[in-house]
Amino acid sequence: MITKAITTDFPKESLKLLFLEADQVLVIQPPRLGLSIMTENFTMAVKKAISSFSTPKIPKLILCTAFTELFRNDPNFDLVITHEKYREFLREQKLSKKNLFVVDLTNDDHNKFLFEYDRMMKWPIKQRPYYSQVNFHWQNLPTGKGEENTIGSRYLILLEQIFGKNLFVKPRFPKVYLPKNSEEIYSKIVSEYNLNPNKCREISILYLTDNELKKIQEDWLVSLIEKLTKKKHNLEINIILHPNNIDKEWIKGMREKILKKQGFSLWRKKKLNFLSFNLSDLAVFLSKQQLVIGVNSGVLHLTNALGVKTISLQGPKSRHFISNYRWDNSIYPAADNCPYLTKTNTWKGKGLLTTCYYEGKCKKERNCISEISVDKVVEKAIEIL
Repeated sequence: MITKAITTDFPKESLKLLFLEADQVLVIQPPRLGLSIMTENFTMAVKKAISSFSTPKIPKLILCTAFTELFRNDPNFDLVITHEKYREFLREQKLSKKNLFVVDLTNDDHNKFLFEYDRMMKWPIKQRPYYSQVNFHWQNLPTGKGEENTIGSRYLILLEQIFGKNLFVKPRFPKVYLPKNSEEIYSKIVSEYNLNPNKCREISILYLTDNELKKIQEDWLVSLIEKLTKKKHNLEINIILHPNNIDKEWIKGMREKILKKQGFSLWRKKKLNFLSFNLSDLAVFLSKQQLVIGVNSGVLHLTNALGVKTISLQGPKSRHFISNYRWDNSIYPAADNCPYLTKTNTWKGKGLLTTCYYEGKCKKERNCISEISVDKVVEKAIEIL
């Protein structure tokens, strides 16, 4: 049994044998949306890597995730379970006496899944876990070069190192599969909100977070909408709100601000909407957008995985810190906007990093996201559209 493996010092040949000899491979995803989507590269690649050998069996691939509604449609998985069902699944599989290999990708500093495994290894022999478990922390992933240094591509490099083969085209961005009835779901959304997808170009702006480090300021949002609609006609702009933060008074106030800038034309033509969805419906809706603009977040990772063009609003940090987005569609504030930038050389590469990355709060009165040039975002949006 293996209790822990750090990819930098654990024998790759031993890991390869664990994959090849397993009847079942259970992959535990992180509990955060963005990190879960980034690990899709790993889970997609496991079967391909194993099938590249002349092995008589391909293991059953099982996903343990907090987002079953997103990943249950993925053809790479034979079974999808929730984190809450993890222990129950292990009990059931123990009775089946199948060779199970658990791969923990949670990136959890407390390693709760691994801690539980280590704890059980101290039990009497007959009660000890029957499966092998390995923990891959993303800080220990091998580093790629240039655009191959995304987290998604580094998972592919990891598997290539384990199996000793060049198997994948990189950079490869994660993918999320929509339900079979996605067209029906989208038609209901269009009808419910009286949208105009056949007459307008659909743009969504993500306004989902209360995190002051990432929150888009209201005046910045109003300015963006004003300049977008002046530069490009026939746009339908959808502002996506978090379902737990629907504030009718705030929406009313935002409408008044935009009306002062735009006049009544946008509202008469129903071209500006405030929308909110559950996660599965949100994925369907975003898949139909021509462009999505938002801060670096789990939902923007989701949008990217759906193959939709995005503009990612980033803080004033080095490009080495990009995790998933296409390099040319990320926009940063000017580096001199932040007096707290420091030079760093970490596992992510050499570059600049702000103290807010470590401390979780900004020392400035106005966060750096709102100091990104609106004109730059508009210019990039027009170029994409």
